[in-house]
Amino acid sequence: RVSTTPAAASTAASQGVSQKLSQLTIGTRIAHERFGEGTVVGIEGRDDSAKVRVDFKQAGVKNLLVKFARFTIVE
Repeated sequence: RVSTTPAAASTAASQGVSQKLSQLTIGTRIAHERFGEGTVVGIEGRDDSAKVRVDFKQAGVKNLLVKFARFTIVE
């Protein structure tokens, strides 16, 4: 059974952010549900405050808060 307390949810979210960050480096290609495909050109911060700067083909350069951004890594 999964705990639904705010602390447990926060810990789970932090682990998700850490996992995403561990897979991102400069040059990683991602696919965002709104902006399409892009390339990571910068990474800043840690944990819940981590941001990535992504150059999207169609939308230009965007700063995304990893905690909320919905993207997948393109192989």
